[in-house]
Amino acid sequence: MDAALIWLTQAEYLGLAAYVWLAALLVLAVAAIVLTALMRKRRKGRKMAKTAKAETPPRTLEPRAREPRLEIANVHGIGARSYQQDAFAVSPLSDTGLCERCGVLLVLADGMGGMTDGGKASAIVVDTLMHGFAEETLMADPSVALASLLYRAGLKVLKLDNSGSTAIAAVVRGSKLHFAACGDSRLALYRGGALLPLNREQNYAVLLDDRAARGDISYEEAARDPQRQALTSYAGSAQLKVDRSLLPVTLCAGDVIVLMSDGVYNALGEEELNGCLACGLYGAAEEIENAILSKNLQDQDNFTAILAKFNG
Repeated sequence: MDAALIWLTQAEYLGLAAYVWLAALLVLAVAAIVLTALMRKRRKGRKMAKTAKAETPPRTLEPRAREPRLEIANVHGIGARSYQQDAFAVSPLSDTGLCERCGVLLVLADGMGGMTDGGKASAIVVDTLMHGFAEETLMADPSVALASLLYRAGLKVLKLDNSGSTAIAAVVRGSKLHFAACGDSRLALYRGGALLPLNREQNYAVLLDDRAARGDISYEEAARDPQRQALTSYAGSAQLKVDRSLLPVTLCAGDVIVLMSDGVYNALGEEELNGCLACGLYGAAEEIENAILSKNLQDQDNFTAILAKFNG
């Protein structure tokens, strides 16, 4: 070997063939080194891939679609009347953009049977609330927006000839409930087996009871007054005053929001309503209707209720 190296390095023995062989040997040596390095790198990469694969968490199933935050049921009957003067509406739950921006609107209006065009008045109230809902609630606190829309609806109804309507409107935004009302339609919250009233009815009964509490009249006089159920405010009144929530009501999972016309709560007492509402959302709607119809009252008013269950 030494002799060969001496031979290769001796200038006098170097010829063209020797240079070619020397270059070939160097190329082969470099190629062997590069090939060895690549093979080591490839084996190392495979080992790291196996380790990473072993550490990858097992695949899980996609979560089920979340149940809707609100579920809606309703009751709507003509009673013993010859025509329907109640109107109601709910903003579309399928419009997720609207629900996220503004919430969900529930509105119920009861046209006044003792006046002309009660059905037209209640339709105007519901239509005004539904069409102005998105625009108004984006600019103001929801209860203020609802009050503004009720005043706007009142001005429209005032243009009719001797007409009027009660109204109750509620907005559920996130877990908060906001409302505005005029007249004697009721808003209540069913929670823990009890029905909790949220709005104050605008009728002479409230004024009479306040007078009795001050001692101006007796409680017996207040209870017997023939004007007790007469309204002090309603859409279409020149002296319209709107009651609204000053602070939102925080909802809990399982709460049921109840909007109802007087045709419901005059026919069914609190205990009866609680019994119906204990039957689940859709069962409650059916039970309320059946309970009212089974009484077969000769003077049964139009009856309407919106039930909205909050799922949290």
